[in-house]
Amino acid sequence: MKNYEYIIASLPALSQDWKFPQDRNFSSYIEEIKALADGSDRKAIDALLSGFKDKNLNEEFYGKMLSCKDKFLKEYFAFDLQVRNGKARLSSQRRPSLRQPWRRQICWAERRHWTTSCGIRFPI
Repeated sequence: MKNYEYIIASLPALSQDWKFPQDRNFSSYIEEIKALADGSDRKAIDALLSGFKDKNLNEEFYGKMLSCKDKFLKEYFAFDLQVRNGKARLSSQRRPSLRQPWRRQICWAERRHWTTSCGIRFPI
């Protein structure tokens, strides 16, 4: 279809006091959007939504997302990884008890993928 302006225009206008109608929820809006999108975009939507699942926030997931061909997904998850690593660094500086092995794994993924896949260097 690729008429995404119309899909976006059909979504509800969100405001500070907006709530889902009783017969609708987040999943129903996602399903409606996916029904109007084409096949490749449905896969991109699924990949984007998989980044919100805690079980996927690991080195393997970020490696897959940072090496995918979809430029939007690659840049989105590169930014997501940068924010999460920044948050982990800030937390560990404030509380030395948080310096755990998981922090080293996240930073390893940042160093490996940010300098090779995206060509951008970020300080650690």
